[in-house]
Amino acid sequence: MGNAWEEVYQQHQGTLREAVVTNVIAMLSCGLCIRGYALYCCSNSACSHLKKVAFSCKSRFCPSCGKKATDQWIATQQAVLPHTSWQHITFTMPSELWGLFKENYVLLGQLSALAANPILDQRAHLNSYPKSWITVLIEALSLCKVSSDQGRQEKVFWP
Repeated sequence: MGNAWEEVYQQHQGTLREAVVTNVIAMLSCGLCIRGYALYCCSNSACSHLKKVAFSCKSRFCPSCGKKATDQWIATQQAVLPHTSWQHITFTMPSELWGLFKENYVLLGQLSALAANPILDQRAHLNSYPKSWITVLIEALSLCKVSSDQGRQEKVFWP
């Protein structure tokens, strides 16, 4: 994986944001002693066994660390949100618009409102909902897409 990153970095060096480079380097070094480590030894003075436990990167983009952070976020949301049945809706931006948003990051902040307003408008006009029902909208913006190239799928992140 390190060689693949090196190739991508060399090819896109001038266009990659610093945050992307930082997170990829953190992810690639996650769990390696180069990041630092804790050294544990046996409490028995006659025992010479030592154990190094390498530090993690704690990046939300890391498959290991990000999973832990996601699980913690879900647990927090489940504690806060009411226990109720729910409806899940996914809005997908057409790939033809990616270039527009890539060049105008500020527009990304308006996507949630564009997606939420029709739902809230319809909810306001329907009388069939019990008055005790509430509408909660949670946004999770993903800046990647899955592309298929010669039969293999890969995630492509915006630089």
